[in-house]
Amino acid sequence: MTQGMRLKRIRDSLGMNQGPFAESLGLKQSHLSKIEKEKMAIPADAAAELFRRYRIHPNWFFFGEGGDEPVYMDELVTRTELEKERQEKMALVEENRQLYKKLYEQEQAKADRLKTS
Repeated sequence: MTQGMRLKRIRDSLGMNQGPFAESLGLKQSHLSKIEKEKMAIPADAAAELFRRYRIHPNWFFFGEGGDEPVYMDELVTRTELEKERQEKMALVEENRQLYKKLYEQEQAKADRLKTS
């Protein structure tokens, strides 16, 4: 997804037409149209206003971090924390798997010793 597509996604999620949305960013409607169509880059001051006014996270806007739907400042932190928690849970699952494998191997060795005695 391009920056222009993300900008349009934000505008649509806010239920705004190009005119009022452009004005809120300090742009002309014609400039917003060009940005959404990737014919013009978003000016730095308009991007800063987008982040300040609408709390859009810059990593989502510039790099698409967090998926296709708009990611707001507070959400990305939460998603990052959730990802860390998921990784910690996966590490515990792997640790449990290793412990069960070791226990199984010990029980197999014990059973093999009983068979040979």
